[in-house]
Amino acid sequence: MKKMNLTEHPYFIDKIIQLYEMILVRHGLMVVGLPFAGKTMITKVLAQALSELAENKLMNEMETHI
Repeated sequence: MKKMNLTEHPYFIDKIIQLYEMILVRHGLMVVGLPFAGKTMITKVLAQALSELAENKLMNEMETHI
């Protein structure tokens, strides 16, 4: 989040964790919500974090593309 110049708000972090947990247990999902609720940024932050984990060979994550 710091690389993207975003404020580390607990609600935002919780939503990122919830999205990651859903990805682990579902074959597919949709992110829905009101306009300007942060859906795109949550997805981008998670994708970047998972890609960095893959680059550093941590947690056996694969590079993520959006």
